[in-house]
Amino acid sequence: MTNDIAGKRVLITGSTQGIGSWLARAFASRGAHVAVHGLNHADEGLTLVDELKAGGSNACLVLGDLSSEAGPTAIVDEAAAKLGGLDIYISNAGGIIRRSRIEAFDLDLYNDVMALNVRATLLGTKAAIPHLRAAGGGSIIFTSSKAHLLGGGLKSGAGAYAGAKSFIVNFMKSTARELAEYGIRANCVSPGTFATPTHSLFATPEQLEALRQTIPLGRLGNEADAVGPYLFFASDALSGYVTGQALELNGGELMPS
Repeated sequence: MTNDIAGKRVLITGSTQGIGSWLARAFASRGAHVAVHGLNHADEGLTLVDELKAGGSNACLVLGDLSSEAGPTAIVDEAAAKLGGLDIYISNAGGIIRRSRIEAFDLDLYNDVMALNVRATLLGTKAAIPHLRAAGGGSIIFTSSKAHLLGGGLKSGAGAYAGAKSFIVNFMKSTARELAEYGIRANCVSPGTFATPTHSLFATPEQLEALRQTIPLGRLGNEADAVGPYLFFASDALSGYVTGQALELNGGELMPS
């Protein structure tokens, strides 16, 4: 089958490390022009961009704070300017910020979690629409989390984050409905437990091992596991009749009906 990712212009938010960096490598290896985005990880971002360029990709780095009011629009517009347009927007950045049980929750944490996970998702999507329409259509792919089904987890202190990830899944459906007339598809990937810096930061090795034991496939997700669903949703040849869908990527840890 023809590789219809080649030549596509893609922005991946939160792509200097973790799943985002895996996606940047996967799309670049298939001939896409990739905008790597990070908050302030200039060194990591430049290293990744140099790696992608060495492999023959047209890659660039965009830095900016998605949690600021002006950040999402500035990031999307800069990426589109550097790439000469936009065909695929992967809204991947997000985070717990810090753990806090509900009884100890404070307004500052609420504002921080919502700004990064909710407002940035909405404003980044809004900013991407004109560029995708100018390209004649395209694909928006959101990253949610198993937390949208599971909640914050037992004693995890991630209740606001889990709620924000539920917003993303529902917002994706609205995006798919509204943008279908422009030839823009919207879908979502909800990763489970992956071997990324984020999980290492917010969970101990013992907690990760306990999680691994709950996964029917018997292991944490890795780079090869992560990239396939995003490539599928980005490809018109493979998923041209797929929009408004959330794919649960968790090794069988959660099996919703």
